[in-house]
Amino acid sequence: GEVKFKNKKICRNILNLLESKAKSLKLEPNNYIIISKNGFSKEFYKICKQDLLLLDLNDFKILLEEDK
Repeated sequence: GEVKFKNKKICRNILNLLESKAKSLKLEPNNYIIISKNGFSKEFYKICKQDLLLLDLNDFKILLEEDK
């Protein structure tokens, strides 16, 4: 997984870097999770794969509201 706390949307290259890190460690993850403060670029959503979970702060706000 990867967490980015930046004031801009996350682009596709973050997934490429994460996959590269896994490969260099000889890991074969079943899933990838990327969490972003400000969401993801439209391009990123277009390439979203079944083994990729994208979460942003709105997702966590929804979860917190459900617990009330």
